[in-house]
Amino acid sequence: DLELYKDLLKVVLASILEPTSRAKKNGKGLKIVRKGPLEKPKNAFLRKLEEVINDLSVVHYFLRPKYASAKVLNDDARQLGKVPKGETDLVVFSPPYLNTFDYTEVYKLELWFLDFVKSRNEWYELRRKTFRSHNLAKWARTEYWSHEVLNKIEDYLRKQELWCEEIPIIVRGYFDDMYLTLKALYEVTYDECCVVIIVGNSAYGGIIIPVDLLIMRSALEVGFIPEKLLIVRELGTSSQQLRLLRRDMRKLLRESIIVLRKR
Repeated sequence: DLELYKDLLKVVLASILEPTSRAKKNGKGLKIVRKGPLEKPKNAFLRKLEEVINDLSVVHYFLRPKYASAKVLNDDARQLGKVPKGETDLVVFSPPYLNTFDYTEVYKLELWFLDFVKSRNEWYELRRKTFRSHNLAKWARTEYWSHEVLNKIEDYLRKQELWCEEIPIIVRGYFDDMYLTLKALYEVTYDECCVVIIVGNSAYGGIIIPVDLLIMRSALEVGFIPEKLLIVRELGTSSQQLRLLRRDMRKLLRESIIVLRKR
């Protein structure tokens, strides 16, 4: 019964879309590469399927995993209406970084081929519902959460000659969306729940946006207790921003792991 393996076959198909296509992920979107040979889709699919079957056999033989059920909920992290309240004991996630990457553009190939979107209007609607971390949609300014540091950053950015005039609204909207996400998480978790967030700081107008610290501050106001901030690695940025940043500030351009606890 192929219906039993439908999801697995879909994952295999997703994995061979880019290798068998002229469209390649390149930074914030797709780039058409016209040179070089391409593997035939059927051959690539069968090769990848065999690889997956072998991997599953190894896992089954050596690890002997116990049966476990999984449930995937397609929901908005800012609302979590499908998640029962007070029943979650662990949350681990990484939101879009504040780097103007629009993932409906980056993963356009997968969205269309796998029928996540079936029309241009559906694609635009999905983009409109994404986290306010990019400039490929027009966002209204909101202020669900405010802090003096964020206010100063927004005021400063409004006075700069930025490559995109929407950046101040995007920055404000990003932290509003994170605040709404944290509020939703607070509702669905129970006491002592651990929340782990992987985030990256950003740079605009020659200053560092301390994303990790501002998220920890908003989490504190929601009711979580910040327990740890683990620095994972330094991040790069555009050559333009590097020229604007003071050398001693560059170490603040980092990827971090935030650990929160609900008390």
